Amino acid sequence: MADVRGPEQPPRAASSESTDRPRRDRAQLFLVGAIVLAVLLVALAVLLNAVIYTGNLATRDTGADVAATIEYDDAAHDAALEVFTATNDYADENEANHTQLEANLTGGIGAWETASAEHAAIRGTMSSIENVETTDGYRLQQATNDSFHPNSDDNTTEWDLADSTRVRNYTINATPENQVNADTLNDTDPGNVTDTFFVEFEGDETYYLYLYESDSGDGCTLVHDGTDGIDRACVDGPTFVVNLTADPTNSTATISNSSTGDSSEFNTTFFQDLDPNHSITYHNPGNISGEYDLVVESDDGSVVYDDEPPNSTEVIYDLEYDVVRRSDSLHYRNGTRIAPKEAPYDAS
Repeated sequence: MADVRGPEQPPRAASSESTDRPRRDRAQLFLVGAIVLAVLLVALAVLLNAVIYTGNLATRDTGADVAATIEYDDAAHDAALEVFTATNDYADENEANHTQLEANLTGGIGAWETASAEHAAIRGTMSSIENVETTDGYRLQQATNDSFHPNSDDNTTEWDLADSTRVRNYTINATPENQVNADTLNDTDPGNVTDTFFVEFEGDETYYLYLYESDSGDGCTLVHDGTDGIDRACVDGPTFVVNLTADPTNSTATISNSSTGDSSEFNTTFFQDLDPNHSITYHNPGNISGEYDLVVESDDGSVVYDDEPPNSTEVIYDLEYDVVRRSDSLHYRNGTRIAPKEAPYDAS
C-alpha cells in the first residue's frame, strides 16, 4: 500500500507566548496583591477616620447631654417648687390633711416627670424623678392683732409653741407693751426678765430673741445667749416686723417698719448651734401684741405644740427627690431638698 503521508516535519520550536505565560501570571499576582494592599490601606484609613469622627461626635454628644441634664435638673427644681407652693396654698384654703397634701404633691411632680420624660426620650435619654419623699409640717399663725397667749390660757407667762422641730418662713408683726432699757436686758438672766416678750430656742444650745421698745421709742430686737446680748437691731418704732428667715443663705434676719420705710438686719448664725430638733417657747406673751406666722416640721405628722396656737394648718414642711438621667454617654443622679426660707441650720 502506498504511503500517503507527507514528508516528516521537523519538531516545532517553542512559541514566545508559551514562554511568557509564567512571567505574566507572576505579574498578575503582584498586581492583584498591590490592589488588595491598596484596598486594605484605604479601608484602614476610612476606619481610622470613622473612629476619629465617632470620638469627636461622642465628645460633642456628651457635652450636649451634660448641658441638657443641667437644664433638666433646673427645670425639675422650678416645677417641684411650684407644685410644692401650690400644694401648701391649697392646704391653707381647704384645710386638707397630710395624706391628701402628699398625694397632691407627688401627683403633680409625677405628671411633670411623665411629660418631660417623653420629650427627653426623643434624644435617646431616659429621665426620671425618683425617691420622692415629703415631711409633714404645720403652719402656726396668729392672724389677728392680739397678745401672744395660746388659745387655752390668757394668763400664762410662758408656753411651748413648738417642740422637737425645725422652722421656716418665720415672721412676727409686733407692738411691745412697754419700754425697756437695752442695757438692763443685756445684763439680766432671761429667767429673771418679766416685763419683755422674748422667744426661747432650746436645742444643743439655748438662745433668746427679745422684741421690745427701747426707752427712746425705737422698736428693737436683741439676740441673747443667756449671758450677754450678742446682736441688737432697731428701727423707728414702736410697731415693727421681724423676718427671722429673711435671708437664710447669709444667716440674716430683718427688722423693719413699713410706715417709715426704716429697716435693719441682725445675725441669725445662732441657729447653727441648735440641734434642728429644737423647741420654740414664748415668754411673757402678755407684753406684746400683733401677729406671727411660721411653718414647723413634724416628723410623724403629730402636733408639735403643748398649748394650741390660734391657728394651726397641716402643710408639707419639705420635699426631697432625686433627678436621674441616663444616656449612652452619661449617667447622672442628683438629690435635691426643697424647704423654702428655712432657718440657717448647720448642714448635716
